[in-house]
Amino acid sequence: MFRLPRAARICRLWKGRDINMASKLKRITFVSTPELELLLDGMKKERFYNCSQSEMLRTLVEEGWKSVQKDKQDMQ
Repeated sequence: MFRLPRAARICRLWKGRDINMASKLKRITFVSTPELELLLDGMKKERFYNCSQSEMLRTLVEEGWKSVQKDKQDMQ
């Protein structure tokens, strides 16, 4: 099951990492449906209020992937 970290820890997942913005990060674009936009807006207000949208999306992708890998291991 996918569970987000506590709100106080969410933004700290990326902060403190040594990331040179110009050389390490890559910009991506995706098309969002109105339903997904509402969902993301709600998450931003509820759990990611002190983060940028980019930090929120990075956290969601990273934690989602960890959850998929954990579920895969649990099934074996």
